[in-house]
Amino acid sequence: DFEDMVHRQIKHLVELNHRHIVFLDRPERLFKEQLGYSVRARQGYLHACAFFGLDPIIYTCEVSVEDGRRTMHQILDAHPHLTALAAFNDVAAVGAYYALPERGLKVPKDFSLITFTSRGFLQATMPTMTTMLNTGSLVSHTAADMLVRLLHGETVDRKEILVQSQPIPGGTTAHNSR
Repeated sequence: DFEDMVHRQIKHLVELNHRHIVFLDRPERLFKEQLGYSVRARQGYLHACAFFGLDPIIYTCEVSVEDGRRTMHQILDAHPHLTALAAFNDVAAVGAYYALPERGLKVPKDFSLITFTSRGFLQATMPTMTTMLNTGSLVSHTAADMLVRLLHGETVDRKEILVQSQPIPGGTTAHNSR
């Protein structure tokens, strides 16, 4: 449930007193192609901003560390007041993380980051990234189970099941004191 996952990212940051939060999304072409996960993640951010009374700020970039780094510099040039980033682009979030010290910002003291990733990717930063767990394997298992049941002639009550992501605490979010 990508919409819920992003909403929970924003809620976590708001609970830490962040009010200026940018959303780092995957490439814009995925949203324009109406890929379900991309649309739901963006909707989650926009709904969370409306719910918490935040001004939405959305940036997109390719799925690469270098593009994330470059984009983070662009974000801070345009919005130096930001205190946090919520990412649906985990690889680019690592690049954003590495761009922050280049701007004199310490994570998480000066700037917080939260992303969405798998457990194997958590060690890409030190401290480890605060994240929402990628539920891809559970989604795959659930879809395969539904397909097998359909192939055996069983009735499947729902054609869509949303799997909620679980938070994994890390060291990249903290109370905003700016």
